[in-house]
Amino acid sequence: MTKPNPILRLTGLSKNYQGVQALKQVSFDVRQGSITSLIGPNGSGKSTLIDCISGFQQASAGRWFLAGHEISQAPPWEIVTSGMRRTFQTVRLYAEMSVRDNLLVALQGRGMRPWSRNLGQGAHWRRFQADAHQQIDDIAGIVKLTHILDLPGGAISYGQQKLVALAAALVGEPGLIVLDEPLAGVNPTLCREIGDLLQTFQARGYTFLLVEHNMDFVMRLSDTVIVLDQGQLLTQGPPAEVQQDPRVLEAYIGVPATPRQEALA
Repeated sequence: MTKPNPILRLTGLSKNYQGVQALKQVSFDVRQGSITSLIGPNGSGKSTLIDCISGFQQASAGRWFLAGHEISQAPPWEIVTSGMRRTFQTVRLYAEMSVRDNLLVALQGRGMRPWSRNLGQGAHWRRFQADAHQQIDDIAGIVKLTHILDLPGGAISYGQQKLVALAAALVGEPGLIVLDEPLAGVNPTLCREIGDLLQTFQARGYTFLLVEHNMDFVMRLSDTVIVLDQGQLLTQGPPAEVQQDPRVLEAYIGVPATPRQEALA
């Protein structure tokens, strides 16, 4: 059986900060249709890596490809229109705009014609409006946001804001969604709901790369877990294999592997 092509291929990514090497020749693939998690101790380079691949920091070396197209030197807006979306640890919504309008802005960024280009083009404008609102209604229905679509982004709870940020990444069916700590600050009930949503959208063909500290969540949902330590790729593989790797235990809690464990690794 042929393996699906990777939606993201990363080769030799390095990042230096005035002589300090935050990432050192990191290479991995994200398989299309998968949930892939990037984990590691604090300071291991996770946030730096996703900032680089999404265009928010410039890498010192390395190349990466989205669906076979190189985006290594592309600015963030071009990476978005190429098919990669991301969320941030801190929720970023337009507080005065309605939830629906926040999602419309996100959808325009995915390559739909901006509303300003449809002015004076009655049929095109109506088609744009219909398509955009249909997509938003579909996503909002699954994420359970329908009842707050007309509320300002700043008037909803933090947990609802996290769901709106997720929905904004989902609209437009991007090729890859990068989630930066999607569970940060949310209660256990919402954690379970977010996990269920990721599996629902994975079943619809979406691909996720996520950075997350909740190991139960990571090990339950992920198809592949990638571990960074001190800016380097430590290991990667299915969750069950990664959990049993003694090097991962050592990286997280400082317990050195025994010679027998090293031999079994």
